[in-house]
Formats: sequence, structure tokens, C-alpha cells
Amino acid sequence: MERCFIALGMLGLVATMTLASPTPTQRCAATKVKAAGRNVFVTAKCYAKASVAGGEVSPDCLAKAAKRFQAAFAKADAKGGCTVVADAGSIGAAAAACVTSFTSAVAGE
Repeated sequence: MERCFIALGMLGLVATMTLASPTPTQRCAATKVKAAGRNVFVTAKCYAKASVAGGEVSPDCLAKAAKRFQAAFAKADAKGGCTVVADAGSIGAAAAACVTSFTSAVAGE
């Protein structure tokens, strides 16, 4: 019987460790990944709207997407726990390259 209680206690400890809340570093990374993904999505929507309309991409649409992205990264950095701070520029460039890759592939370039 005592072994059963010890085993249950150990199982509870393992379950608690597994279900522990994320660390501040993990939270920051998740926030930044989500912001980068959202930036790619919103920027791609700007290009899609322009494609449907048969015109140029709206600078206002792109500026709004960039502003939201920058704000999300600034907020994540301000909360603390980030391994790398002030990295919105490099991540934003990677997101822009992703959108460029999509739009070029769709255009057949």
C-alpha cells in the first residue's frame, strides 16, 4: 500500500512538472512567433487585395501591418524574459522575405 502512495505521489509530481506554466522566455518566444506569423498573414492580405483590385499594394495597408508587428515585439520585449531583444528588424525582414517568396511564386516568377 505504501508503494502505491509513493507511486501516486511520483506520478503527481511528474504531471505537475509536465503541466507547469511556461517560463517568461518561452512566453516571449511564443509571442514573437505569433506576431511574426500574423505579420506574414496580414501583409499577404495586403498583396491579395491589390491582386484582386488589379492595382498596387496599398502603402497604408503595409504600414498598418508593420506598425502592429513593431508594437507586438515592443510589448513582448517590455514584458521581459526575452532571450533576444530589439530583434523586430531582423524578424520583420525574414517575414517580408517570406511574403515576397509567396507573391513571386504565385506570379510565376
